[in-house]
Order: sequence, then structure tokens, then C-alpha cells
Amino acid sequence: MLVVWDLAGHLPLPLGVAGHEGSTVLVGLNGLRLLRESAWRSGVVQDSEG
Repeated sequence: MLVVWDLAGHLPLPLGVAGHEGSTVLVGLNGLRLLRESAWRSGVVQDSEG
């Protein structure tokens, strides 16, 4: 959304900075989500021979 606004017109600097920092926070939170143990348990394949 911010990229389109920037290419189509004039994006105010504070809004650009807020958008950049907000996306950085989202990426960081997504990475923390992957560090939870429950995120890895669902991807484990169990051997059926037991």
C-alpha cells in the first residue's frame, strides 16, 4: 500500500518511516512465533512402524 502511494504521488516521510518500522516489528514477531515449541511439533512426521 505504501509503495503504491509513493510511486503514485508523494508519501510523507513520517508515514514512510512508520510503515517501515511497523513492517520490521511484524517480521520480528513472526520470527518469535517460529521459536515457540508448538510451532515445530506440528511439522514432525511420525514413523508408522512404531
